[in-house]
Amino acid sequence: MTGHHIIFNGHIPSKKNSRQGFSRGGRSMNLPSKVYQRWHKEQSRILAGLARIPSPVGIEYAFWIGGEESPRLFDLSNAEESVNDLLVDLGIIEDDSWQHLVERHGYVAGFVRGKARCEVTLRHIPQVAWQEPIRLLKSAADIERIAKLRGCPKTHVVNALWNEIA
Repeated sequence: MTGHHIIFNGHIPSKKNSRQGFSRGGRSMNLPSKVYQRWHKEQSRILAGLARIPSPVGIEYAFWIGGEESPRLFDLSNAEESVNDLLVDLGIIEDDSWQHLVERHGYVAGFVRGKARCEVTLRHIPQVAWQEPIRLLKSAADIERIAKLRGCPKTHVVNALWNEIA
């Protein structure tokens, strides 16, 4: 089994919140917060050299919340996205789109005094049976061609492809 178990100590900052907006040379720029940028740089050094997990991938995030650095209102999905973006930036996973990240499970594992942490388990998922039929659905030209050949509406072709998957 191909996989990694990674522990992120401390609070994981959101990449989406507290963004910095400014203009440079007449162009608007929007960057993640300095807190996120520091976290990303630090984690990049720690995880440097970690082997790539081939797609498709499953990820489990177990969050322990607590300590002074953890915000009172914690957004689980934003923390997951920060981890995903880091893993993609470092090339540990190819992408965090649905075609590559096919299983995702995040939860609050508990509350701790002191340091918050997140334990991430990554694993390669060797067989994803639905992946090939779904690729057929991505091509509008293919769906239109099949509909013309069958003499039926495009929605019938899409429904038939989905029924083959189930």
